[in-house]
Amino acid sequence: MHRKACDLTAGAFRLIGPQYQPLINAIKRAQAAESVSLDLHSVQDSLDALIERGKELKAEMEDIVAPALLTHAIVLYVRASSSSSERFKVGFEGAFSPEQRDAHNVIVRLRDKCVAHFGEDNGNWNSEKLLYIENGESNSLNFVHKRTHVDFYVVMIMKNLLETAIPSVIDRRARAIDKVDEEIQKLSAADASQLLSVPFEESSFFKSKGLGERFWDSDSYSSTVKVRI
Repeated sequence: MHRKACDLTAGAFRLIGPQYQPLINAIKRAQAAESVSLDLHSVQDSLDALIERGKELKAEMEDIVAPALLTHAIVLYVRASSSSSERFKVGFEGAFSPEQRDAHNVIVRLRDKCVAHFGEDNGNWNSEKLLYIENGESNSLNFVHKRTHVDFYVVMIMKNLLETAIPSVIDRRARAIDKVDEEIQKLSAADASQLLSVPFEESSFFKSKGLGERFWDSDSYSSTVKVRI
């Protein structure tokens, strides 16, 4: 059976000229939507694990595993809502209600001020002090600190946000793929040949022959494109 996959991400760089920018942007938007979808599903997995397995954790592990899961969820959630030179902003926040936008801003601030960067955040998440202590006839200097490991109110906020964010991203991803489809159909035979000139080597990409074979069994988007080469 004939099997061939072409790397559109790499092939798009071979199309030089402003007339190709709509196609290049469409590819970047589709990739961004898929990337953000992966981030948000990873956030969901971490939150679900925290809720479902939190009670099973032994006391000595609770202070390690639970905060690790929540930190992972917060960092990836905010990353998914951010823009960078490497990934287009998908903008799923546009689907939020006013209340959800406020909640979204709470999570972003938590990431910026407490999780990814240090800040006291009014003492609600991290608080540290140096004390001078008088205790009877002895005086001393000592430290005191309070650090929140898990806040299930934050977990519930994020679960609610994901209920809106994930369907929004899935819809945007489907529309982005349709746009890629539409733009490819506008190409001449020579341009289509350039776009499809970079083969995708699945075994090299996955660094595993087994995973490379599984690639051919994965779900994909159907396309009506008939490329002329």
